[in-house]
Amino acid sequence: MLLSLASFGIYVSEASQWPNEIEKCGHKGRRHRLLDFLFNLFFLLHFLIRWAAADNKLIFWVDPFSLLDYCTVPPCLLAFALKRSWMGLRFMRIFRLFNLAEVLHNLNIIKSASALRLCQLSSFFLAIWLAGAGMIYLLENTGDHFANPPYSNAVRLTYFECLYFAIVTMSTVGYGDITPQTTLGRIFTSIFILCALAAFASCIPEIVEMFLNTSKYNGNYLSRPGRRHVVVCGDVTTESVKHFLDDFLHPDRRRTDVEVVFMNRSKPDLRLRSLLRRHFSRVKYLEGTVMNHIDLERVDMAHADACLILANSRAVDPAQEDAANIMRVVSVKNYASNVRVIVQLLQQCNKVSH
Repeated sequence: MLLSLASFGIYVSEASQWPNEIEKCGHKGRRHRLLDFLFNLFFLLHFLIRWAAADNKLIFWVDPFSLLDYCTVPPCLLAFALKRSWMGLRFMRIFRLFNLAEVLHNLNIIKSASALRLCQLSSFFLAIWLAGAGMIYLLENTGDHFANPPYSNAVRLTYFECLYFAIVTMSTVGYGDITPQTTLGRIFTSIFILCALAAFASCIPEIVEMFLNTSKYNGNYLSRPGRRHVVVCGDVTTESVKHFLDDFLHPDRRRTDVEVVFMNRSKPDLRLRSLLRRHFSRVKYLEGTVMNHIDLERVDMAHADACLILANSRAVDPAQEDAANIMRVVSVKNYASNVRVIVQLLQQCNKVSH
C-alpha cells in the first residue's frame, strides 16, 4: 500500500510540474518515469504472487485490486519501454487507500472500533475525491477523440484545479467557475455527481457525529503529578455513583489528592451527567469495559491505587451478577496483578470461596 501511495505521489508531482502535458517524451519526467517503473515492477511481482496464492483463480481475475493493476501496470511498463510518460489512469493507485484502516489495525496503531470506522470513512472519502479529480484531469486535458479535428477541444486544467472542481461537485455547491468542456468530461461528471454525492452525504455526517461522540467519553485518563486515582466499574448507575461519591468524597475523609475514574459500557444519562459535572474536578467518566485490555490501558489501570467493582443489589440473578464481577476481577488481575481489587459480591458462598 505504501508503494501505491508513493506511485500516486509521483503522479501528483508530474501533474504539478507539467500541469498541461498528459503525454511527455524525452528527458521530461525521466527520473519520475524510472522510479514509477521500479514501483510497477514490484506491483507486477505482487500481482503474480497473489495470483499463485489465490484459491479461486477465476475470481482473482475480476478482483477489484486486480482490475486496478490492469489499469496501471501495463501502461507504465509500455511507456517506459517507449521512453515516454503518459499520465493516464495512474491516479487509480489511490484506491489502495481503501486498505489503510486494515493495515493500521494489523499494525496495532488503530485499536478502538470507532477509530477504525473513522479511518475507513476518511480514506474512502479521500480516495473518491482524489480519483475523481484524476479522471477529470485526464478527460479535460486530453479532449474528445471524436471532435473535429480529434482532441481539439482539450482544456488546460491543472490537477489542483480538478481537485477544487471535484470537491465543489461532491458538495453540490457548484460555483460554475470551472466547468467541463469535453463531452466525455461532462458524461463522467454527471456519473461522478451521483456516486460522489452518495459518498459525501453518507461519510461526512457520520464522521462529524463520530468526532462529537468520541471526544468526551472515549478518551484516556491522564494522571497528574501528585494525584492518585481509583477505577470504579461494574454496576455504574446514577444511584450507585451518588452513593459512592457521597461516601468517598466526604469532607471527613480529607482525601483531596485522589481522583475517581468511572468506566461503563454505556454513555451516562442526563442525571448522571449532572452528577459528574458537580464533581468535575475529581471525577472522570470513560466509556468502556475492564474486560478489554485496551480500555484498561485507557484508565491507566497499571498505576491505579485500587479498582472497585460495584454489584447491582437488585439483580434478578445474583449468581450471574457475581460471576460477571469475578470475571472482571480476573481481567484486571491479568492486566495488572499488583493493583488492589475490591469487589462487591451478593451471594455468601461466593464471598467465602473468593
